[in-house]
Order: sequence, then structure tokens, then C-alpha cells
Amino acid sequence: MPWVGIEGEGIMQSETQNSAVSTTATRRRRMVPWLLLLAALFALLYLIAWLATRYDETESAAAPVTTTDTLPATTVPATTAAPTTVATTVPVTTVPPTTVVETTAAPTTEAPATIGDLARANPESFSTLLAAAEAAGFGPALDAADEITVFAPTDDAFADVDPELLATLVADPDLLNPTIGYHVAEGTWTAADLVELTSITTVSGDELSIEADADGVILGGAARVVGADVSASNGVLHVLDTVLVPQTVSSQLTAQAVTSLLSLEPIQFADSSATITEDSIPTLQEALELLAADPGARLEIAGHTDDVGPAEGNTRLSQRRADAVREWLIANGADAERLVAVGYGEGQPLADNSTEDGRAANRRIEFVAQ
Repeated sequence: MPWVGIEGEGIMQSETQNSAVSTTATRRRRMVPWLLLLAALFALLYLIAWLATRYDETESAAAPVTTTDTLPATTVPATTAAPTTVATTVPVTTVPPTTVVETTAAPTTEAPATIGDLARANPESFSTLLAAAEAAGFGPALDAADEITVFAPTDDAFADVDPELLATLVADPDLLNPTIGYHVAEGTWTAADLVELTSITTVSGDELSIEADADGVILGGAARVVGADVSASNGVLHVLDTVLVPQTVSSQLTAQAVTSLLSLEPIQFADSSATITEDSIPTLQEALELLAADPGARLEIAGHTDDVGPAEGNTRLSQRRADAVREWLIANGADAERLVAVGYGEGQPLADNSTEDGRAANRRIEFVAQ
């Protein structure tokens, strides 16, 4: 019994101990999930805290780049670079229009030159011609759009003209205008065109003769073309070695010369007659030489009287005296076809017929270009 009791009690104690162990194990098993959950929660909180710390560090690291230490280095270059870019862009955009405008304006200078431009560009050769053209009113024509051909004497050619003759031409528009006009023709005439012609009508209305030889072209029987076909936007220019004087102007000059001679040394006639006195023969001889120097001149010999006597009688007397001069000149070599005699009587007095000196001045012979 005792054995049984002791054994039973031991069994009872063993079961009790096993039951306690089992309960403890169960409790431990139940606490494991909570511990794991707590550990996970702790880990999550730690992760959040770590991430927050990293974010703050990133923000703190980024902020100085923009606002503090990096700003002078990064921002200033950027600011400096921006104006450089703008400044470079603006000139590139602005300059081309300016350049285009200047390029567009350039053709005014670089455009095909007019005849006036060509002459002005060579003042050492054409300064006298330009001055004469301006004085004669032909300056604008050298730059006008209408095509012309200019036969341009050089300054050397003008220098060869008798100074007195040149002064006479320049002083008298009635002589200068046709002289300059004699060097201009309407239209464009090249050297090849000219050699096909025998003459060309100039703007003065005079015919300019043309000859061709082995050395080129000769104009007006005196001037050689030494520079041909200088092209311009409004025609062509030919350079001449001689100044040309049209016959109409030459005749006027000859008439003026003879008249000036006769005003100094009047031709004397016997009283109330057409008989030339011997004292006037030397004067007529000089007149003949002037005529011979201008073989193309066509002149009128004009007779005048004072108002003493009947007007009709004075007209007849002036006609006979003019005829007498013409006959003497023809008899001594002058071309009859170049001279015509006309009596004007007392109708064109130079001075007052109430004085002897005035009447003497009115009794005269004059030469007039036809």
C-alpha cells in the first residue's frame, strides 16, 4: 500500500509537473507572434525614422547648392552666360537687316555708271569738258536716262584750243551751247556703228562727218577717236584728241572777227558812191585772210548808211556798197557761193544820226554768219 500510495503520489506529482510545463510552453508559443509583431513594428518605426533622417540630409545637402556656397559659382556663371547668349543673339538678329540695307544702298554707287559718272571719275581728263557742259546746260543730260553718245575731248585737247577762241566760246552761250551739242548725238553709237556712216546728226542740229582709216575713226575731219566704246548706263563715250567746232559756230566766229576788223578799220567809199577807196584795200586783204582760214563759212555782207538823204536812196546805196565788197573778195579768191550781199540802208543804226560821229559809225559794212 505504501508503495502504491507513494507511486500514485509520484504519478500525481509527475502529471502536475507535466501540466505546468505544458501550460508554460503554450504561453510561450502564444507570445511568439506578439514578439514578432512588436519586432516588426519596431523595425518599421526605425525605417521611417531612418528615411526621415535621409530626407532631411538630402534637403540640407541640396539647399546649400542653390542658396549658399554653390550660388556664387553656379548662379553667377549662369547669369553671365545668359547675357552673353542674349547679346550674341541680338546682334546676329539685328546686324543682318543693317547689312542688307547697306547692301541694297550700294548699287547706287556700284550701279552701272552714267556718262557723267565716268567723266567725273576721270577729272584729269574731262574736267574742262564737264565745266563746259555745265555752262552750256548739258550737265543733266550726262546723267539722264535717255541714251546718248558723247564725243569727249580731253583736257589736253581743250588746252590746244586758242585761248582767245576758248574764252570767246565760254563767254557767249550762243556759241558755247551748239559747240558742246556738236559733241553729243542721240542714241548709242559704237565705233562699229560709226564706221558704217559718213555723218551723224548731233543734238546741235549740225552734221558731224565721219571717216574711217586704218587707225580708227576721224570725226569732223579733225578729231581722232583715241578711246572708243566706253560704255555707260545711258549710252557710250568716245574720247577725242581735238575739240570740234561746228560750222555754224565757226561761221559766227569768222563773221565776228571780220566785223571787229572792219569796226577798227572801216571800209571807205567815195562820197555818195560804192567805189572803194585805195586806203581800204589793206583792210579787205585782212578780211580775205580771215575768210580763207574758215573755208566752210557762209557769210552775209551787210551794207548800212546814215539817215542823210531819202531812205530808199540809202537802201540802194547800201546794197551797192555791199555788192562792191563781195565782188572785190570774189575777185581776190573768195568762194562766191559762200558770200551774199544785202543792203539795209538807214534802218539799223548803231549810233545817233544827229552827230557826225554817230553818222560815221552808222555808215558801215558788217559780216553776219548765215
